[in-house]
Amino acid sequence: SAVANVLKQALSIAGMEAGVEAFATKGLVGLYAGSEDGAGLVDSMMNTLGAVTPDVIKRAKTLAKFEALMALDGGSQTLAETMTASVLESGSFSGPAAIAK
Repeated sequence: SAVANVLKQALSIAGMEAGVEAFATKGLVGLYAGSEDGAGLVDSMMNTLGAVTPDVIKRAKTLAKFEALMALDGGSQTLAETMTASVLESGSFSGPAAIAK
């Protein structure tokens, strides 16, 4: 969903310096990172969750819109999947112009 993609981008931005990445899949948003220090890894993830600011969210929205527009450029199958997801989520599809707003 659009909200999950914005959250994924926001968490990736907030965790960038600590090496924490975010992922999103249908119904799930999460964090991952690699480290030999397990306690430090958990601290980095918790700090990432607390580092999401209004500025980070604004940047994340821009990145999520860009990602959505690039997905539309992936061919007819991607377009069909995007249209289907949009209809299932909101009941309609308004096309790339609405995503770019």
